[in-house]
Amino acid sequence: MKRLYKFYSDKWALDAVKKRRLKVATLDDLNDPFEFIADTTNNADQRRLWHKASKGVFSQNGLISFSRSWKNPVLWSHYADRHRGVAIGFDVRSEFVVPVVYRKGRPTLPDLRQMTSNARRSAIELTTRTKFLHWEYEAESRVFVKLDAQDEGTGLYFKAFGSDLVLREVILGVRSELTSQKIHSELGPQDVKITTARLAFKTYSVVAQRNPALQK
Repeated sequence: MKRLYKFYSDKWALDAVKKRRLKVATLDDLNDPFEFIADTTNNADQRRLWHKASKGVFSQNGLISFSRSWKNPVLWSHYADRHRGVAIGFDVRSEFVVPVVYRKGRPTLPDLRQMTSNARRSAIELTTRTKFLHWEYEAESRVFVKLDAQDEGTGLYFKAFGSDLVLREVILGVRSELTSQKIHSELGPQDVKITTARLAFKTYSVVAQRNPALQK
């Protein structure tokens, strides 16, 4: 199992904990328009083939993006409502975890039309885990999920907590108004560690609050 983290605003953190599920992102949800078009080519037909291939993959699959650490303050700023939110830690089965590879330049890949089916599959898999170097601060790992039934109320897709996605930690952001008591009331009897975060005194990092009097 690997320990991975999701960042949320207070509202969506409570929703995830209460309903025991995480939202699954589709291709159109992702905030990087270079996702899955990593190939460098001037050939219009080749570009169309890559776009078609990526849409084919994501017609049946979505993904959940995690970070391998909760201590980067930029992640809290971008994904946890400017430190007003929460980081949720999960143990995820290692065989499902796909670490993202960060590159300065886009890879050059062979023409899809000249590749075997196995080589084509490998090339497409490469694009699903390749991002521009400047995204490296996210320390992202991905879990790909089959898009099964949509949620009737929202039309979205979700992955339920289970043996392959085990809730282990809740870290309350520096500016979060949530309390340990509120989290426990939503969790019920689950054994989950709740941590209050603070800003480090000597580094640009978010760390655990050790002073019992300052625990939320």
